[in-house]
Amino acid sequence: RVDVTRPRALRRALEALGQDARYALRVARRFPAFTSIVLLTLGVTIGANTAIFSVVDTVLFRPLPFPRGEDLVLLYAQNPDKSLPRFSVSYADFLDWRKQTRSFTDIAAYASSSLTFIAGDNAERLSGLGVTNNFFDVLGTRPRFGRLFRDGDAESETDNEIVLTYGFWQRQFSSDSSIVGKAVRLGGGTRTVIGVLPPDFDLDGRPLDAITVLSPSSIANVQSHGQHMISAVGRLRTGVTLDAAQKDLAAVAARVADANPGISGWSANVFYLRDELVLGLKNPLLVLLAAAALVLLIGCINVANLLLTRSALREREVALRQALGASRRRLVGQLLVESAELALGGALLGLLIAKLTLPVILRVAPTGLLPNTIGLDRRVLAFALALTVVTTILVGLWPAFSATRTRLAGSLRDGGRSSSGGMRTL
Repeated sequence: RVDVTRPRALRRALEALGQDARYALRVARRFPAFTSIVLLTLGVTIGANTAIFSVVDTVLFRPLPFPRGEDLVLLYAQNPDKSLPRFSVSYADFLDWRKQTRSFTDIAAYASSSLTFIAGDNAERLSGLGVTNNFFDVLGTRPRFGRLFRDGDAESETDNEIVLTYGFWQRQFSSDSSIVGKAVRLGGGTRTVIGVLPPDFDLDGRPLDAITVLSPSSIANVQSHGQHMISAVGRLRTGVTLDAAQKDLAAVAARVADANPGISGWSANVFYLRDELVLGLKNPLLVLLAAAALVLLIGCINVANLLLTRSALREREVALRQALGASRRRLVGQLLVESAELALGGALLGLLIAKLTLPVILRVAPTGLLPNTIGLDRRVLAFALALTVVTTILVGLWPAFSATRTRLAGSLRDGGRSSSGGMRTL
């Protein structure tokens, strides 16, 4: 037998919800100043929390934009007195580390470079990166289209090739995919575009326009172990811990230092790439998020107090609805719907505030400190929705239960006296 009571009950609940929502809108219009103050208070607090969460989520919680990013590590040289545990690496050290270590599937090198892009009569200084041919293989990066440098490519084949970042390709070439295979003018020569990186490619948060091959001939004293000019990134072998990799790398670095008196006492360190990206940022960002949550709590308490004050003005209205047969549960539901509409309006205003605030945060932050991928994505919108629910509960429950504890007879009698007195004055 088909149970028809459940669809009917659902339909009645939806009809009641619709009635409550329409009534809540009418109440909001009856108190425009009150509504504006509440929306502004919730908008600012929810907007601040949303903007800060977007930064914290991208920096601390979002996985790296590389396959198995948890296995990626950065390798550094360390000076003899260990006062500089994160020193840049020499190309000669890099070659020895790559050849002699056993804890990494591979190690790649990279270094910042400056390129001059020429389009017609205009010249633009680009933020570039010179990388070894195996760089993208180590990271596991795949192109948006075209191809990237590959381990095993001959240096003579890649000297005149260039890979564009997604942002630069969009900005300079209007997302024209036919750019692959064409030559672009850089400084005094030309390079052939072989591919475009995916939009989420971000190694360390620094602005990046184009990537070329790191030519050993461009490094002064390239055979010197004391010429520290490059950075190194590696990928741990499956099952190898960071401690094991550290011991392996330190042993190799010690052998290299012993064989080269000019770097006697120098060693090496390895750290997870994820940890290096948030170095010095984790605690300040979590404190900032906690402070924003405290501001939201204070805002909710203020709004709840405002709702309590307004509920005193609506005491006779609540008592009259009780007299007409409305249950306390129904009245609490009605008041919670009013709070939910206010919270939703505040959330929408908050999202607008967050959208306007994030570009400002990125502009004022030091270059490379925050990734340029920060924005309002699905995770942030889900956070804003959760904030809306929490805000509804925080600002709505206490005033709703307080307002529905009205003593029916007393409220109606007081309301009646007030009305009679008013008539007599007329």
